Amino acid sequence: MFLNSFISGVGMGFIIPIMVLFYTDRFNMDPVTIGTIISVSGFIGLFARYIAGRFSDRMGRNL
Repeated sequence: MFLNSFISGVGMGFIIPIMVLFYTDRFNMDPVTIGTIISVSGFIGLFARYIAGRFSDRMGRNL
């Protein structure tokens, strides 16, 4: 699990700066819009992890 989190963190560390450059170059977005997109996707991921954790706890206790 630690290795999975490490690989995910490194992957996000590489993709976010490239994504910012891509959005700026391709779609001419300003930094506020890009920050909003990244923040919203982070909050959605946080909410999804919470739901997945609650679901896995419930399913794991029933087995």
